[in-house]
Amino acid sequence: GNRHSARCAICVEAASSIGAGSLLGKRVQASVRPWVPSSRVVALDCEMVGVGREGQTDALARLSVVDFDESVLMDVIVRPTVPVTDLRQGFTGITMEQLVGGTAFKSVRKKLLQLLAGDNVVHVGHSIEHDLAVLRMSHPKHLIRDTAHYEPLQKPGSRTYHSYKLRDLADAFLVITNRSSL
Repeated sequence: GNRHSARCAICVEAASSIGAGSLLGKRVQASVRPWVPSSRVVALDCEMVGVGREGQTDALARLSVVDFDESVLMDVIVRPTVPVTDLRQGFTGITMEQLVGGTAFKSVRKKLLQLLAGDNVVHVGHSIEHDLAVLRMSHPKHLIRDTAHYEPLQKPGSRTYHSYKLRDLADAFLVITNRSSL
């Protein structure tokens, strides 16, 4: 099949544990409704820097979008529209020099909207509501697949939504050995 299926263990038993909980022996079924062609499924992720007082407000610093077969549709450093007060470099890995040389937010957002134009585009992400907010976008709830809200990927014994970090899910399910690959 496709590159994704060959690398992803999400549809088979997980062979490792995550944090205090474990997905070992837990069969996780991940699927996109059959009526949605894989060409209309995109995963998106945003890296954000802090702006405003003490860097508490999010601003888009990098946008990455891949399709179902992991072809990169967009991967761009974004120049924030307001001064950055916290690079969050430990999480983003992005430098001020990269941001200064980045593409304008307005241009990135326009290209993204063109890319995602049309009906029935399924957006996949982790805590995707944060990404959509920083992109100043909305999307129909029935067309969102959020790994942070997918019950089989939540921490055991949690009565309310309590997700693993994306890094921990990637370690458990993907053949990725280095955070910079994410």
